[in-house]
Amino acid sequence: MVSLTKKEKMSYLAFAACFIAYVITALSRNTYTAAIAALVEENIISKPNAGTINALFNLFYGTSQIIGGFVSDKISPFKIIIIGLFGSVIANMIMALSQGTFWIMAIGWSISGIALFGMWPSIIRIIFNYITDDFIKKARLFIPHGLAVGTLLSYLVSSVILNHFNWSGLFWFSVIMLTLTLIFFCISSSKVKNYPVIREQVKSDNKTVDSKSLVGMLKILVTSGFFIIAITGIIRGFVSGIKSWVPTIVMELYGVSPGFGNLLATILLIVSLLAVFVVGFIYPKRCKNLCNALALLMALPVPFLLILTSVGKINMWTAIILFAVVETFANSAGQLYNVEVSMSYSRYNMTGTIAGLFNALLCLGGVITSYAYGVLGEHFGWNITILCLAVAAVAAVILLLITNPMWKKVIYDKGECHNE
Repeated sequence: MVSLTKKEKMSYLAFAACFIAYVITALSRNTYTAAIAALVEENIISKPNAGTINALFNLFYGTSQIIGGFVSDKISPFKIIIIGLFGSVIANMIMALSQGTFWIMAIGWSISGIALFGMWPSIIRIIFNYITDDFIKKARLFIPHGLAVGTLLSYLVSSVILNHFNWSGLFWFSVIMLTLTLIFFCISSSKVKNYPVIREQVKSDNKTVDSKSLVGMLKILVTSGFFIIAITGIIRGFVSGIKSWVPTIVMELYGVSPGFGNLLATILLIVSLLAVFVVGFIYPKRCKNLCNALALLMALPVPFLLILTSVGKINMWTAIILFAVVETFANSAGQLYNVEVSMSYSRYNMTGTIAGLFNALLCLGGVITSYAYGVLGEHFGWNITILCLAVAAVAAVILLLITNPMWKKVIYDKGECHNE
């Protein structure tokens, strides 16, 4: 049995603390979504009000990410995560005690969105600064799956709780889980923070850029093609978003029950976890350049989407398998967008800033693409909607290939990324 050094043990503890925190906050974020059906069914809250509360969470969560990313580069990421967990406890407690009063729930869920202002950027910073070289690549592969795991747990837990308790039980469960996670994270962080990993920073060839100033930061973002990459990240979210509509598609085109459709959504979520193996196979072993890897992963779903333009005419199970393949590739690209893009800016000490800004842009893009799905599906049908996804994916590939020279010049040193 191989004995681990103290720093290696702390490295694994850092990953465990971050992964559990990410999973449980993801679970708590889905608590309200799980409670909506019961709230509406019992006439406790109207559909428009239910949608407004959800919109408020997304508004505050998305906009606060920009501040969270910047702050996480300035103060301890451990403190920010502790603030996030504590704020989430308070928010879920307010929801549980609200008795379905609209304005109380609106305030409570807005607090939930604000509380998570620096969660993801801080997790990225901890991974880069507290996990050893022999483990960091695996950590970067697995940490994004915390969202999917938390979402799956919320599906399983909500079905059990709603069968035995009322909707408020969902929020009380989140309060308990968040409190336990907060205690574990406080204990873990008190040990981990004493064992930082010192990494040699690669000096930038562009010595005229000062990343500490706003002008310098913007120059880095523009010259590296960050905003173009962000657009392709939004397109990726557009492609991946089809999974949320699969239950509706199969219900409308194949006549299955809503329950069966929701089961398919859960299956797609589980299958998409295979993305970790796809990413491990492609990047960085066989495709060292991040832009090229992203372009490849955005190109791979295109032929399957083109086949799916015949959905409703092809066999249902064939369509489901094709949707699963598309989501797996889209989720694989998502891992690179969520983690590797941010870490590529560590040479400029901008890891947290980029993670927060990128997350905020993706949230904004998510609002736009969600609306686009509704419009396209309603007015043009699912076949045209899926064709639009294929066209969008091709556009993302083209944009990534165009951006590649900019990315290489600013982020890479002699053709090799400092993260490799």
